[in-house]
Amino acid sequence: MNERNKHKAKPLTEEEKGRLKSAIEFDYFFIAFFILVFVSVSFAFLNSKTNLVSSIGLIFIIGLIFIFFIIKPTIKRIKFAKQAINKNEKYSKEGYITKKRTELSDPEGGFRYYYINIDNTEYQISDDNYKLINEGDYVYYEVKPPLYTEVKKITTANKI
Repeated sequence: MNERNKHKAKPLTEEEKGRLKSAIEFDYFFIAFFILVFVSVSFAFLNSKTNLVSSIGLIFIIGLIFIFFIIKPTIKRIKFAKQAINKNEKYSKEGYITKKRTELSDPEGGFRYYYINIDNTEYQISDDNYKLINEGDYVYYEVKPPLYTEVKKITTANKI
């Protein structure tokens, strides 16, 4: 791997560390809120006049959904943020854009996602950044935590 293709790690700024700490606090609040909601719903089902076995089964199913779709991704986000703070680094890379593409989450008008390939590795970027760059441009790509990326054009592609 030549020097240009190597991933670079830069230290976090104080603002980025503050954003990460705020995101961690919010995620803990988010988990606590949903635990409270789950416990409240569980008590409501157990105190209702429905069959106890069906209530427990429904609580179990809701609990599994809660764990896999709310708790697990939130805990992963917390771990990522804590790891970034402890390592004190953010990911960045320079390279040529080899491909651009968009993707719709729902063909009937869902969210549009924007992707670029830098030296054949795909990254998701914002709409604003996507409009400013073209295939063949040499760019600087940086992940600014939490979950924010920035792409800066260094040189423009040679037009034939």
